[in-house]
Amino acid sequence: MSLIADPQQWAEHTFASCALGRSGRADRLVFCAARIAAGPQKSFPQLFDWDELRAFYRLCDKPDSTPDAMRRDWYACRWLIEQFHDVEKNGCREESRRFETAERMGACLAVLSVIAVRVLSLRLALEERPQEAAQQVATQQEVEVLGRRLGEEIETVQQFVRGVARLGGFLAPKGDKEPGVRTLWRGYQRLQDMLAGYRLHDDFPPCHNPHDDSPPGFL
Repeated sequence: MSLIADPQQWAEHTFASCALGRSGRADRLVFCAARIAAGPQKSFPQLFDWDELRAFYRLCDKPDSTPDAMRRDWYACRWLIEQFHDVEKNGCREESRRFETAERMGACLAVLSVIAVRVLSLRLALEERPQEAAQQVATQQEVEVLGRRLGEEIETVQQFVRGVARLGGFLAPKGDKEPGVRTLWRGYQRLQDMLAGYRLHDDFPPCHNPHDDSPPGFL
């Protein structure tokens, strides 16, 4: 049984960029790594047929197939990890949460971690692809609800992310300054509240009794 949810995705993420001397070797490494990760309890003859196993052994025997060449440069990911923890700490305010038991705190941190990934993805999208369609980072409902709330058309990633931050208190000053994690976090929370109301309105449309003569709002 694999301990990795998606062995193929993990293998591609970890080994696809390896420089092993010739094109095609990285693809072979990805294939073999995904197969091994999918069945770590099995032996190589159980995982591969004879041709696949021979190709794997030949790959491992190449001078360029060193541990350093196959190892992903995780240190290069340090800045992204620090950004994620910045969202957790300053956006989600994890350090201010108080619970009576560690189990309850763990459940809260699990939920906040998912939200932190969402907030960080919005921030990175704003930096890397601001002019792409807003639907690349948001659902159609999110785009529509935000546009109605702000009274403007939301077309690009930049307009959507900055619009979410405005819900959280971002003043959108002129210049190059972009929203921080706190305003994005608060704005995203506010947008989700608005979406909940939007869906409730669709699920339970207001009804009017034709025989009721009471004025609107009268209970």
